[in-house]
Amino acid sequence: MNNSQFCHLHVHDQYSQLDGIGTAEEYAKQAKQLGFQFLGLTNHGNVDGLIQLQKACDKEGIGPVLGCELYVVKNIKEKTSANHMTVFVKDDKGWQNLLQILSYANLQGFYRKPRVDCSYFLDHCEGLVLLTGCCDTFLCTDWGLSFLDDLDERLSWDLYFEVMPHNIDSQIKANQMAIKCAYETVEEGLIPPLVATNDCHYIEEDDWEAQEVLLAIQRGAKWSDKDRWRFNIKGLYLKSEQEMVKSFEEQGVLTDEEIDWAMEKTLEVAEKCSDFRIKKQNISLPIIGKEKENPDELLWRLCNETDRVILTEEGEWAFEYWERFQEEYNLVVEKKFSQYFIIVKEIVDWCKDNAILVGPGRGSVGGCLLAYLLGITLVDPIKYGLLFSRFIAPDRIDYPDIDLDFEHDKRHLVMQHLKDLYGVNNVANIVTFLRMKGRGAVRDVCRVFETPLTEADSFAKSIDDSGEVRENTRIREAVKNTEIGNRFARKYPKVIQVAQKIEGQVRGYGKHAAGMIVSSENLTDGTRCNLIRGNNEDLSINWEMNDAEYVGLMKLDILALSTMTIFGECVRLIKENNSGLDEFELEKIPLDDPKVYKDLSEGNTIGVFQFTGYASTQLIKKMDVEKFEDLAVVTSLARPGPSESGMLDLFVERKKGRKWSVTNEAYDKITKDTFGVLVYQEQVMQVISEVAGLSYATSDRIRKIIAKTRSAREFEPYRVEFIEGCKKQKTFSEKQANKFWEGLLQWAGYGFNKAHAIEYAMIGYWSAWLKLNYPKEFLCAALTYEPDSKKNGLVKEAYRLGFEVMTPKVGISDPLKWIAKGTVLYAPFISIKSIGEKKAIAASGFRRVSSKSGFFQIESTGGKKSQLEILLEEVGAFGPGIPDGVSKNFGFTISNNPTILYPNIFKLFPILRPNKIDDALKAKVRIPGVFKKIRFNNSNLLQCQDCELRKEARAPVMPSKGLYNIALAGEAPGRNEDLEGIGFVGKAGDEILWPEFEKYGLKRIKFHITNIVKCYPRLTKTPNKTHIQKCLPWFQEELKFLDCRIVLGFGNTCVKAFLDEDGGIKKLNGTTQWLNRWQCWVCWCLHPAAVIYNSHDKELFQQGIRNFIDTLRSLGDFDEILF
Repeated sequence: MNNSQFCHLHVHDQYSQLDGIGTAEEYAKQAKQLGFQFLGLTNHGNVDGLIQLQKACDKEGIGPVLGCELYVVKNIKEKTSANHMTVFVKDDKGWQNLLQILSYANLQGFYRKPRVDCSYFLDHCEGLVLLTGCCDTFLCTDWGLSFLDDLDERLSWDLYFEVMPHNIDSQIKANQMAIKCAYETVEEGLIPPLVATNDCHYIEEDDWEAQEVLLAIQRGAKWSDKDRWRFNIKGLYLKSEQEMVKSFEEQGVLTDEEIDWAMEKTLEVAEKCSDFRIKKQNISLPIIGKEKENPDELLWRLCNETDRVILTEEGEWAFEYWERFQEEYNLVVEKKFSQYFIIVKEIVDWCKDNAILVGPGRGSVGGCLLAYLLGITLVDPIKYGLLFSRFIAPDRIDYPDIDLDFEHDKRHLVMQHLKDLYGVNNVANIVTFLRMKGRGAVRDVCRVFETPLTEADSFAKSIDDSGEVRENTRIREAVKNTEIGNRFARKYPKVIQVAQKIEGQVRGYGKHAAGMIVSSENLTDGTRCNLIRGNNEDLSINWEMNDAEYVGLMKLDILALSTMTIFGECVRLIKENNSGLDEFELEKIPLDDPKVYKDLSEGNTIGVFQFTGYASTQLIKKMDVEKFEDLAVVTSLARPGPSESGMLDLFVERKKGRKWSVTNEAYDKITKDTFGVLVYQEQVMQVISEVAGLSYATSDRIRKIIAKTRSAREFEPYRVEFIEGCKKQKTFSEKQANKFWEGLLQWAGYGFNKAHAIEYAMIGYWSAWLKLNYPKEFLCAALTYEPDSKKNGLVKEAYRLGFEVMTPKVGISDPLKWIAKGTVLYAPFISIKSIGEKKAIAASGFRRVSSKSGFFQIESTGGKKSQLEILLEEVGAFGPGIPDGVSKNFGFTISNNPTILYPNIFKLFPILRPNKIDDALKAKVRIPGVFKKIRFNNSNLLQCQDCELRKEARAPVMPSKGLYNIALAGEAPGRNEDLEGIGFVGKAGDEILWPEFEKYGLKRIKFHITNIVKCYPRLTKTPNKTHIQKCLPWFQEELKFLDCRIVLGFGNTCVKAFLDEDGGIKKLNGTTQWLNRWQCWVCWCLHPAAVIYNSHDKELFQQGIRNFIDTLRSLGDFDEILF
């Protein structure tokens, strides 16, 4: 198709947020197919998509015309709505001016939109081409013509009058004004500078509906709302030249001659701007200090002055360290990275000088000796066998990432220091664009079309939203590959159609969690970016990370880690409470204290960074950790991948003595310390390099391919290279190399960054050491800064360590922090629900008079008590002890009194004594009469129609009547249960569950067999919370009728039902809990069906059943049930 006499200039893509549809790549591809030579982009008040457009147009072989639709007002000091004008960049000066305009509009002119006023624009219009804008043009304002005169004087031949073919009153009026002004600005006989645009907001004609849905999402409107805001135009797509002409003719404002002129002038504008490129720039780093010492020489000097250099007896560098130092230094100098290291060192040094803790390192920087010598990290890479090439490889061209962890409540101080050092406008956050992933897109569109919430939610949950948005295919995959997706698509095709259109689109923007820009240049100067202001007044650049790197902006990662804040408070308390410890430092803590490893191996991991979780704790106990490197292994293996693959069990077995066959001399040498298991990514790189003779750079590329994909096509070139390398090195024959490669694919994808494992193991060890040696200080710090969700465990740990935990007390407690008096830990006033910082300070400062009890009371004024005073009395703030019923006032359990914590268990079983509560909670006590012979009978369930699952199943599956009031609760019926009308039949029941019970002499007739969800979710597959809530009354009725006090709960649906938590059955498996609300014990067990899908889960399942049998034996007469 020939569209050579016209091009689209006024175009909006996804960066006109919730307004434009389509990516730069999609627009460029369509423009190429239509035969256009050029393509413009003019998003609302931003240039955020221009680098992507430039790259996309280059790929398609067409010319990018880079612009922006600006919001203009007469005076930014007045809070008035803005009008529009369209600008394009001719040259570098124009680009700098546009970026300066946008910084000004965002930082000084923002009112609903980023606005620029006439005077500022006139001072910064050099290098720009201006079009007068859409139907919201400034021409139609009372100040527009005066502004036009000034523009004409400044821009002359770079001023054009924009006309559009939309047949609506506002556009007709704008066109008439533009034509009139165009003739008035040129001498008689000259062609008026009219330019035809279409204000494109989408790519193809039938995308109009999806764009209207975007507008509805933007305004929170429903499709059925007749008054919702919309364009009322359906032609805002990439029209062909002929379609444009036809639209203008139908509008009837321009003459045929004027239409031809306006179409041709688009190319004139494009050609004026065709030479401009957004240039890829080198990083411009700030210089520290006035002397401006050569950074390479300064780096050399700083590394050689440190006391971390390992010296021989003769005072010389140890050979291994000297050789490594030279290798790293030479590559850093070659890459021109020296100044970057110096900048990072300055930040770390400043923090240490200002009592701000910095972590020992994070990520691959742990493999860098230079970083260790400079004090940036605390990890000696040679001691721990860490690779420098994992951090900086010879073929690396971008700056490395040195990630730093700081105290989370002091991160703002680090930010302020950077601003003080380099300049307020030289430091900014990096913006992140929030995109509509598959689930979010479906939910948004369903809200617009008012699709039933339960159906929308069920389908949304079937969409894989993990990782990055990938070519907008997640919704399509869910429709194609899931039954619920296919059914939803047939029922709601419009939702699917629109959701697929908007999937992956930009929805808004936010601030990068850690990334900061530090520049030698003022970021408002317009040389690289423009600045925007966030909700909390923080400044951010307009580019995402990759685009920021393209224009030469350096990123620093300033991460906030709450554990460092806990350490900071703990160290402060240690120094405050212990004379002679003024110089106490974390990095001086010995890493070889056997008492720490013994304590961890006993499972005392509460409050210990990285190791508090169930999987980590279990692995530590299995491994019986003995040295620091063992903790790094735990960090690496206590993850789903290694666990489910069998890798974790293999490591533990070999550590405990199981032999393994020799694979290859190089492989066995590299994996000697991990018992022949590839635990770390660095090992994968070393194996590939040693066995196949490939460079570390190539080895790292292969590692990344293995870790990120399973595509045979992507693997193939590397497989060939690996096999050829093995043959050349004579390490393997082709057959052996192929077999070895397959083994690599199996294990290497689970590899963990060893440098990161060592660094975070160090933080974990510090936690354990501090808790063991300074428990009072550690617990106060952890309870102060950990969220309420972790405080139950910490309170329990406090009692285990011999402390008592007390509610806030007037005259003793701090407003905001936990404090210790002897062996009593006092909660702060801010820990009381509904009390904020201001009220907490007020509570701690009440007027007080001494009381006989030794506490303080409010001096009576004879007036009415305030709400705060009443609340403080309720929590016992004016007297000793903890009053009954106080738990409701806190977000965590503060009392250790069993009768307060677990009132139901003592009412039900008066035989229990408070001193036996720990055993009772785990059902490790004998309670006569707890097992009863009783059969449940209620057929009303068959009449249930409470949710849509009833339509998917043949009928609700009735509970199976057992001899005893002991319940086995499954998740939901499967296909076989649905057909036969009873639970736990088919492979999961007949081949896995009941054979396991028969090992203990038990048969199904002994038990009440039921499911949480009563109907087979044939299409839904996994029941959601709504389905569970609808079924719970039936389940509760069963337990009440049976007087059931023990339930074997299978799978995550039981977790959702009993605990209202999303998942976690593997963590709970093999444990027993008393649940106050349900007035029963629940023994947790993996569902037998899990064993069908993953044979590695068989041991876990058996463990769950064994725990249930042990619980039955503990509680009552097991022989009675058995016989």
